Formats: sequence, C-alpha cells, structure tokens
Amino acid sequence: MISGYKKGQVALWDLVSYKLLRFISDIHTSDVVNAKIYHVDDSENLYAVSSEDSGRVQLIKYNKKSFLGGYSSEAQYLFKTRLKGTATLSTQKK
Repeated sequence: MISGYKKGQVALWDLVSYKLLRFISDIHTSDVVNAKIYHVDDSENLYAVSSEDSGRVQLIKYNKKSFLGGYSSEAQYLFKTRLKGTATLSTQKK
C-alpha cells in the first residue's frame, strides 16, 4: 500500500507484515491528496503515482534491493505546473 501525508510525505507499506518499507519525506511541496500503485514488474519493483494539493503529479519507482532487502526510490514529475488541486488519479495497464 502507498499512503500520502500532509507536508508532502509518501510511505510504502507491506500490509502482510505491517511494516514500513520506504518513507519519502520531501517528494511533494504541499499536501498529498492521491497516491496509487499501478504496476509491479517481474523483479518486484513498484511503480506509483502521487499528486499534491497544488496539482503537481509525481511518478515514483520503488526499486527492490536484492542484497539487503527493502526499497530505494526515484521520483520524477509527470505534471509540474501548479494548478489548484488534483481530484483523482487513474491509470490503465495496456
């Protein structure tokens, strides 16, 4: 599960073990209003999108660490222009 928080934080959780896998404290500049995992590849890397109150949308890739376990993360803006609010996120696998 992925969750977003006020002040722009995003967390990745393992719901089977109730364990926090990765916390990103500075990914957004305002409140996170949406977050969604949309793909898991064969290497168990996760791909997610998240949006903030100002309308910016981020693509987050969580890379599974094979040796030590856990995840690292990379983020990039999909939509960086500031608008007032992003109401929903939707992804479709092709």
